[in-house]
Amino acid sequence: MAKLAGIPQQILQEASFYLKSLESDSKTNGAHPLHAVPSMLFPAPVEDIKDKANFQKLKTLLEEVDLDKISPLQALQILYKIKGDL
Repeated sequence: MAKLAGIPQQILQEASFYLKSLESDSKTNGAHPLHAVPSMLFPAPVEDIKDKANFQKLKTLLEEVDLDKISPLQALQILYKIKGDL
């Protein structure tokens, strides 16, 4: 589903690794603490993003959204707006 949604391949691979790690650890000795698995989902610091203006625009848009008060349709519209702006 995530692949169909256009999630980047790097994030899909990291999520797969993370899921396998959680599953294997839960079979052996219980729940795996979240901080023990290194995360590469967002490896680039803000300084490395080529277009800081787009980053700021996206950040502002997301800060203005109250996720608890929007409908699924509104969330989808926001995603389309973000996709169009990239």
